[in-house]
Amino acid sequence: MKIVADENLFEPIIDYLRELGHDVFSIRNTSHSGISDDEIYTLACKEKRVIMTMNKKFYQNIRERDVEGNLVIIIPEGIRIRRTKV
Repeated sequence: MKIVADENLFEPIIDYLRELGHDVFSIRNTSHSGISDDEIYTLACKEKRVIMTMNKKFYQNIRERDVEGNLVIIIPEGIRIRRTKV
């Protein structure tokens, strides 16, 4: 899955998604750092990526523009990643 990770998404979550084989573009530590929710949405649409964020208001900020039906996944605060050996 192609994912754009908002700046507030914890690094361990991003690392875990990458370990699972997902193509994750993290906004943090790039030239895109600090861009608006609207700009993140535009980037995700252009690159056909799912948006992952911990910002509960993200979708409220862009819902009027959500004409393309892009998926926005809100990760609740306090989420924990448990790695298990298979």
